[in-house]
Amino acid sequence: MPRAVAVVFILDGLGRFFYHQRRFDRALFPGGYGLGAGGKVEQGETIASAAERELYEETTLRARPVRLFDATYRDGSVVHAMHVHELVTERTSLPNNDAEWLRSGWAAPGEVDAWLDDGLLSGDTAYVYRIYRQRYLSAPAKVSGMRVTTS
Repeated sequence: MPRAVAVVFILDGLGRFFYHQRRFDRALFPGGYGLGAGGKVEQGETIASAAERELYEETTLRARPVRLFDATYRDGSVVHAMHVHELVTERTSLPNNDAEWLRSGWAAPGEVDAWLDDGLLSGDTAYVYRIYRQRYLSAPAKVSGMRVTTS
């Protein structure tokens, strides 16, 4: 059975993605780059509440991100039911989650594309980023009315 995972792509007002590099001692995707915040949906928790919880735990942002799409990621024995959300924020200073990340910051879509091409994005992030890029970055006007802004 797939593990349910809530993912929140966080963008700033300039269209940059909040990214993090996972610590090398992490069991899953050590050293890989991720976008935004995310984690497993706990038993009894809704997908929306998991997205809000992970967003706050990893970035201290309190908001209700917009759910964009669902996708199933498979890689060997790893199967994730990915529930992808988006949040646009005016906050440009977000803390680094030292327990999980080596570093974090903001990256333009071109930088993220280069990480994707170079195989630096973690597997599940690369999978959902490709879908996001195809659906939303190629036609940003389609999603502008769905985006949520927070400070």
